[in-house]
Order: sequence, then structure tokens, then C-alpha cells
Amino acid sequence: MSGLINGTTSLIPEEVLPRLRAIIPNELARERKLERTLESRREKGIAERAIYRESLQTNKSKAIKLKAQGLKYKEIALELNLSIDTIKGYFRKGVLV
Repeated sequence: MSGLINGTTSLIPEEVLPRLRAIIPNELARERKLERTLESRREKGIAERAIYRESLQTNKSKAIKLKAQGLKYKEIALELNLSIDTIKGYFRKGVLV
């Protein structure tokens, strides 16, 4: 604890202290919020953006190869364990680049 907090503990009820916010620069506040968000996402098992994008590219590449082999969207979806709408989205104009 900082000296300011130590000096005010007798003035502020203990149950209120955790709810007090420090005045910090906006950039530091954004960094802390990002850290909390990433930690929360990790706890929930949500993949980080880089990992997600990598798997997305892999799935798109596989979908293109399967389509070239003549498979229908439903067959591709079953093969890749994805929804038909996801596969259709891959082949919409401008999505596969």
C-alpha cells in the first residue's frame, strides 16, 4: 500500500477501500483494462487473436481444397466440423483472399 492509503485507513472504512479508484493516466488505465480482459478471456478458454486467426486461415485453406475436390458446403462443414454458414461465409465475395 502507498503512504496515502496507509494514512487514510483510519478515516475510510475497510470494506470501502477495495472500491476506491486511483487517479491514473488514461494510457495506464487502458493497459490495465487490456490485461484484465486478456486474463478473463484466458480463464474462459477463449483463444487469443493470433491463435484464432491462424486456425481460421487453416480452415479456409482446407475448405478451398475440399471445394476444389467437388465437395458441397454441407460435406465440407462435416469434414471440418464447422457450421454450413461458416463455410458459406468463407466463399462469399471478398472473404477468401
